[in-house]
Amino acid sequence: MKSFLIVVACAIAVLAVNGCATYDPARIDDMEYRLARLEKKVLPAPETETAAPAESTVAAAPEKEAETPAIVIPDAPTKMDIQQALKNAGYDPGAIDGKAGPLTKRAIKSFQRDHNLVADGVAGRKTWEKLYPYLKNPR
Repeated sequence: MKSFLIVVACAIAVLAVNGCATYDPARIDDMEYRLARLEKKVLPAPETETAAPAESTVAAAPEKEAETPAIVIPDAPTKMDIQQALKNAGYDPGAIDGKAGPLTKRAIKSFQRDHNLVADGVAGRKTWEKLYPYLKNPR
């Protein structure tokens, strides 16, 4: 019984010193991305004022040309979307079957290394932003 208590005390001491969670920047980035998506869904869009503009004696500035719209990137790609984009980008994810197996993870890591991302094999927000253009447009 005494040796069991010593083992438990050592385990508690190790956890107290090292902590029980690991630090993974890719997971933190992914969680921040998911939180931002949820906030968009939950929080209402700000209302715009509909009051008539006050008259001014200053001449109005000419309107700027319309800016080109930003590319809208889907929030949550399917595994098949990721595999297809990887294939279009020139990486071999294996079969486009929606299953993230070892070939898909290897292709994601290669893509991440080639695009100066953290090569963790997880297609998080930053990886998907760089991978998305290949979904419809093969290189």
